[in-house]
Amino acid sequence: MIEELIEALRYCTVVPNTCIEECPRYHNGLVGNECARRLVSEIADALESSMNENKIVLPVPMNGDIWIIVDTIKKAGCSHETRYLIKSKLTFSNLPRVLNDFGKTIFATREEAARKIKELNEQL
Repeated sequence: MIEELIEALRYCTVVPNTCIEECPRYHNGLVGNECARRLVSEIADALESSMNENKIVLPVPMNGDIWIIVDTIKKAGCSHETRYLIKSKLTFSNLPRVLNDFGKTIFATREEAARKIKELNEQL
């Protein structure tokens, strides 16, 4: 769609008199610069919509606090797992892991993480 709008815009700005013949479904009675302004507005709207479709909404702001549940490895002779929380920051280096594990072992608040630990301990 964006490509079609850009092509129509070329007709309106390069050869204004061909606007009516070449892009009748876009001009809607507008000619030359008026049509071009409308097309530029439509292109901007289409680009914004496209950008919003691909936008990632972060669970916390960059450099914001996150809480990570850490499971200790069961050692020989030990019959239980130990879980504890560590406080960290959301950074570009841990962003893929945070997005993948958010709500499972990574949380925005200490309270959410503590509830998850309690839930996991009850499952043992």
